[in-house]
Amino acid sequence: MKKIITVICLLLAAALAFGGCSQKGSDAPAESSGAEVIVAKVNGEAITYDEYYTFLSQILDYIGISADSSDADFYKEDVVSRLVYEKVLKKKLTEEGYMNLTAEQNARAEQEATESFKAYIESSYFDEIQDMLGNDYTDAQYDAAVEKVMQEHLQEELDKAGMTWEELLDNYRLPIAEEAARAELTADAVPTEDEVKKSYDENVTADKVDMEEDPTVYESAVMDGATIYYVPGGLRLIKHVLIKIDQETSDAVALLRDNGFDAQADLLLESALADIQAKADEVLAKIQSGEMTFDEAVAQYNEDPGMPEGGYPVSKDSASYMEAFVTGAYALANVGDISGLVATDYGYHILLYAGDTVAGPVPYENVKDEIYETLKATLQSERWNEITDEWVAQSEVEFYPENY
Repeated sequence: MKKIITVICLLLAAALAFGGCSQKGSDAPAESSGAEVIVAKVNGEAITYDEYYTFLSQILDYIGISADSSDADFYKEDVVSRLVYEKVLKKKLTEEGYMNLTAEQNARAEQEATESFKAYIESSYFDEIQDMLGNDYTDAQYDAAVEKVMQEHLQEELDKAGMTWEELLDNYRLPIAEEAARAELTADAVPTEDEVKKSYDENVTADKVDMEEDPTVYESAVMDGATIYYVPGGLRLIKHVLIKIDQETSDAVALLRDNGFDAQADLLLESALADIQAKADEVLAKIQSGEMTFDEAVAQYNEDPGMPEGGYPVSKDSASYMEAFVTGAYALANVGDISGLVATDYGYHILLYAGDTVAGPVPYENVKDEIYETLKATLQSERWNEITDEWVAQSEVEFYPENY
């Protein structure tokens, strides 16, 4: 039961419960009948059913599937494979000196282990912490209470997991050592300029097809902050100043509409808009009078921090935005025109027709660094897989599937 954190991180990409192995679900696999039951051997070193059971029961309990179901077969095989991989990896990293961590790396392992244990304590001992604090406490008092409970239960939880604190730290040292080895051994796996340019051309072609066929794909990419390689032409770029209704009302309006209660949503929205009417009128008046420019109004009053710098791209029949927003955008006759107040479920918008998109690829220079990094990450991942696959192939590995 020594490598709980490492495997849980590998399988679930998150640090789950520190002592979760002690919490078995009703559908957990059968408990070990003894440490002599072996599921695999790596260079003569046994992987026992106890080790296998610890990880598998934790994972199946977390994802909520029965050990008897066919869905569990994948996880059974994967747990054994990962345990084999971990033993091979640790042996090789030790031989190559990567497990001799620097003071900084050891400090990082200590910090990550402590933070993981703290998160587990906060979850598992929530009631005890609350009873200690009562209803009125400061952040400092809360942190002190968590620290106290951590110290009181540290040894108890380590005993449950069957490990010492030093053994737990090893589970955090291993991925740090792996990270260092990977960085060094794959450093030369980088794309050429021709590979970067080829990827750029392929992405431009793909984006052109998708975005010219459906401009809302481009709208969504802009709103999501995705990398864009081609810009479709003819969309209006709309900046706005948004004066929002309060969030609680906005959420209630959305909930009503989602459940088909549009009339009730309209009534609630009408009341919320009335609450912000005076402020919206004031901002509009300042823009119309020239007291402030539109961009100054955006800087001072806009409550939409996610607005793209050049404005939102809006196609004529767009379904990416609320209908009133699209209608208001296309009611503006000329670039530079500014709307009156446009009401949506979010509040009042003041729209500026900032320009139009021009069809064409995004300049190569704008995206080449990102393409380079993406390709490099892929190449280095492939190289690392080749290296570790070779390490496993060079090891003497025996599986005993009848035992799992």
